[in-house]
Amino acid sequence: MRILLLVVCIMHWEDLHAQKDTVPNRFLRPDYLNTQFAGNMGLLSIGAGFQWKSIGYDLTLLYGYVPKQFSTREVHTFALRNTFSLSKRGQNPLHTFRTHAGLGILFETGNHSSWTLPDVFPEGYYFTNSLHVSLYLGTSYAYQGWQFRKVELYAEVGTLGRYLYYFVKSPTIDAAHVFNLSTGMKFYL
Repeated sequence: MRILLLVVCIMHWEDLHAQKDTVPNRFLRPDYLNTQFAGNMGLLSIGAGFQWKSIGYDLTLLYGYVPKQFSTREVHTFALRNTFSLSKRGQNPLHTFRTHAGLGILFETGNHSSWTLPDVFPEGYYFTNSLHVSLYLGTSYAYQGWQFRKVELYAEVGTLGRYLYYFVKSPTIDAAHVFNLSTGMKFYL
């Protein structure tokens, strides 16, 4: 709930100040709000991001949540995603298709995860489960309308670094247990 309140405050930063000259540098305001379904970050994730169009780079901070109904216990995840544009197509500036790849860092909080492994596990055999590296490849469609700045729908195939490591190391692991699908939407401010 605190994260949602933070996102709303960021969206209405200028409205919260009485004088326009107290508005912070434009660099501190996000370019878009992001929602995502699945993708190793939670059943549903929300966050905000920054876009540098000149170099084709996005930086997104997300909070993900998995309710107890879908897991053994509630899971809370924070993610920092770095997304790089691979190609951009579109004859009409109002409609744009983009292919992208990315690398992210995920942090899982709570009693479900740990920074260190218990002593009962052999040294160097398992990874800790609180910090993960994520890799993803996706495509998106952006539409710019007269009533809003821009909306972008996207779909991605992703995995975690340790899943990929075990997949390469062990021929018995099925790809369906390593790779995941996610969908999301960006609302540009």
